[in-house]
Amino acid sequence: MTLKSLIGLSFLLFTAVSSANGRWYEVEVVLFEHPDNEKVNEDFSFDLSPIKTNKSVDMLSEHLQLMGQNKCLSKRSQSNIFNKALNTYSSPVCIGSVDYIALMDKTPLTLEVTLQEGMETPYIIAPEELEFQSTISRLKREGMQPILHTGWRQPGLKERQAPSYRLFGGKNFSKQYDYFGNLKQTQNTYLDSSNNTDDLNTFLNQVINSDSLNSSSDNRSINHTTNNNSEYPNEAWQLDGLLKVFLRGRYLNIKAEFNLRAEDRTNEKLKNFHFNQFRRVISNEIHYFDHPKLGILIQIRRYMH
Repeated sequence: MTLKSLIGLSFLLFTAVSSANGRWYEVEVVLFEHPDNEKVNEDFSFDLSPIKTNKSVDMLSEHLQLMGQNKCLSKRSQSNIFNKALNTYSSPVCIGSVDYIALMDKTPLTLEVTLQEGMETPYIIAPEELEFQSTISRLKREGMQPILHTGWRQPGLKERQAPSYRLFGGKNFSKQYDYFGNLKQTQNTYLDSSNNTDDLNTFLNQVINSDSLNSSSDNRSINHTTNNNSEYPNEAWQLDGLLKVFLRGRYLNIKAEFNLRAEDRTNEKLKNFHFNQFRRVISNEIHYFDHPKLGILIQIRRYMH
């Protein structure tokens, strides 16, 4: 049995356990960056505190990939660049094998997800079910920079059974830097095309990053993917890390570990700010994780109790 199959089986087993447990929760989280100031900038380190994500559950990538492809499909007929490319290439441009996430200069703040209910496997909730919209507006007025606003439903599990969810987003530094923050040579790895790859990548970059990704999702089911290639991510995002919600006895607990990155062109390396906190929390209350550079607002609500 392959490693991928074993991970999939493990995920199904913990889902079966959660169904017997009967307690489900809805988690909503906002991750944001504090405004720059000299004092905080001095605390940045060039030494990354790497976070192993190979055993985490990624529920974001499936939606981001689909949003990127939908954006491409909706824009291609309106673009003169596409019409030129269409005459050049025999295969469709907006094909599913393109890594649309890698082409994004920046991820959208909120994912476009269709409404879903149930307690079979964890899943991302639709944007209309999020309750922190007014909070996002207030954060922006106060000079904060929201990076990711999302939510999901999950079972209430003990620490050893509960998965860590990988959350990432913001600016995409992957074209210039590796995960450890080192400058690299830019390579065209997004499409397998023998001719005119640069022109096609330029077109796709313009399409994906022309405005915010607002394309609606279809009814495709969500696949919970796990990074099996290495212990650490292959990408260098502005924000990347893990969040875990679990039960100890009757109490909910949160473990959060993130790296926040910033570019330092003088040293040609990414600066890093590490965040690692643990807290016991109460359901339905809004909890704030304070940090000199990164802020997290999170609420855990009971679901279908």
